[in-house]
Amino acid sequence: MVSGAVDRSASNERQAPGAVDRSASNEVWRELYAYAWPRLAGLACQAHLEGMARLEYGKSQQPQLERVQQSVREWTGWELVRAHGEVPAPKFFELLSRREFPLVFELRPLEQIYASVQPDLWHELLGHAPLLLNREIAALYEWFGRAGVAAHMQSATAFEEICKLYWFTAEYGLVRQGWKTKIMGAGLLASPLGPDSVRHRKVKIRRFTIRRVLVASYNPYQYQGLLFRVASISSLHRQLRAAYDKRLGLSQM
Repeated sequence: MVSGAVDRSASNERQAPGAVDRSASNEVWRELYAYAWPRLAGLACQAHLEGMARLEYGKSQQPQLERVQQSVREWTGWELVRAHGEVPAPKFFELLSRREFPLVFELRPLEQIYASVQPDLWHELLGHAPLLLNREIAALYEWFGRAGVAAHMQSATAFEEICKLYWFTAEYGLVRQGWKTKIMGAGLLASPLGPDSVRHRKVKIRRFTIRRVLVASYNPYQYQGLLFRVASISSLHRQLRAAYDKRLGLSQM
């Protein structure tokens, strides 16, 4: 989540994907795919696996962005809009509330291949795009958008709570599926090093409760040493709505 501008003009949205594809470094894509994808084996949540199967990314070159945009639009009605760098949190949630996800079209430089400090196309395509083909997760993202907009208008405290809850679930969340711990957070899914930290228990994993998340500390520019596991995506959504819909006036929005 995430400061930069968002380009929503129709002409730029039509032209940008092809232009970026021609200039992208396929070497970076190949290196990342060969290193990161095998490390997700047995760890990616079901929604991510299904999304990856539908998107059919190639190993040797960056996917055609127009095709990814079309798939997301067809499956859940979301739009991918171009972002230039990090998007300020208030703007980010505003976009989510409209079912628009800001997409950074540039790949990380080769020297930052395993530890990019900024969101990039790899993070978006391996992390968020497959998840946005799942209606349940898309609905969760939209809820976060609406909650973030309402919280920002209400108070700094409320807004910080929504930011933290988004971070520890949509970006770095875990989910229990089939009695196993799976990764549902886009930041972890797209991290070349993150899955190994989960597999080998190099991080502390705690059962998700809103209270636990709100008292936890986090740094968006460092790997997380503490992760939270939800019972299911639907139960997460229910807990969030029970805690915030009335407080933020979302039932009237």
